Amino acid sequence: MKLLNILISIIVLFFLTILVFFLFSPVFWGAAKWKSLQKIKTSKHYDGNRFQNLIPTSVETRSDDSPSMMESIHALLRPEENKNPSLSLPSVATDYDTLQNWDFAWLGHSTVVMRTQDLTLLTDPVFYNASPIPGTITPFDMEYLPQLKDLPNIDIVLISHDHYDHLDYRTIKQLHSHVKKFLVPLWVWAHLITRWVPDDKIEEYDWYDTTQIAWTNFVFTPTRHFSWRGLTNRNSTLWGSWVIFNDDQRIYYSWDSWYFDEFKNIWKKYWPFDIAFMENGAYNDDWQHIHMTPEESIQAAVDVWAKTVFPIHRGKFDLARHTWDEPISRATQEAEKKSITIHTPLIWEIFSTTSEHTHRRKELR
Repeated sequence: MKLLNILISIIVLFFLTILVFFLFSPVFWGAAKWKSLQKIKTSKHYDGNRFQNLIPTSVETRSDDSPSMMESIHALLRPEENKNPSLSLPSVATDYDTLQNWDFAWLGHSTVVMRTQDLTLLTDPVFYNASPIPGTITPFDMEYLPQLKDLPNIDIVLISHDHYDHLDYRTIKQLHSHVKKFLVPLWVWAHLITRWVPDDKIEEYDWYDTTQIAWTNFVFTPTRHFSWRGLTNRNSTLWGSWVIFNDDQRIYYSWDSWYFDEFKNIWKKYWPFDIAFMENGAYNDDWQHIHMTPEESIQAAVDVWAKTVFPIHRGKFDLARHTWDEPISRATQEAEKKSITIHTPLIWEIFSTTSEHTHRRKELR
């Protein structure tokens, strides 16, 4: 009986510790400034309590065939054979001080560094795990793992939304002193302030808000997704995608979204795009309204009239039920069917929209 009481006490203490962590860790919370609150209240996408998608959206689309919570946790902790890479993913170590205008480099998942009109940009920087719980959802092994010290000084960081695989506090804390400006969705300001990012470095945007920095224009555009970084704050911050254009280039970053007609509206406003970085991974039948399949991602690139497409949101973390390489395999096949050029360079490899790449990967099974 004494042993049982000790065991129960340990279990209760464990769950209380987790609860306190979720409630009070700065990973989850941040207080919004007055100016931010005023902008939120006047947003037509805010209903007084939460941000809303352009059309009603269910975060989950579960069915009787969906796995239970315990089954999902077990699958995450004990993945099936061949679900994840068995060997280190091929990647290259590169001197990023050599980045030229029109150059891009994919750092895994949704992180891209690029240079356009003498501005160096970085998207959704995540260099550690994609989870608030230490030691969980860690990056796949790579021949060369991207590190913050390899980056050049960054003019602008673009954030799409506050999920852990897109906004990594540890990265932000270490990176912000080397960044001039953060462009973020409404109320994401609060997350950055808790990591000691100075207020004057942060600019917040509603859908279709625009700004010009140097000679480059930035537009925050809608996606069909959601935000959530704690136990009770779902949709308390906005989410979206970015359009970047100047006299030299037009670039679209879709980030997380379900396929919807707004892609065609973005095309009508800002086409043609030299390249579209399209979400392509972490999909399953239970998330049909918040993530695209590879085939939908390629169709979305066609909808925005992209000359070339680069599939992102893949190749770094185990976030869904599909195998690690299924998204790029399906996207490559669909791009061939749709006759759209697809870029598939190695992680950290510098490329441009005129580069020629084939779908290269080692036999990792």
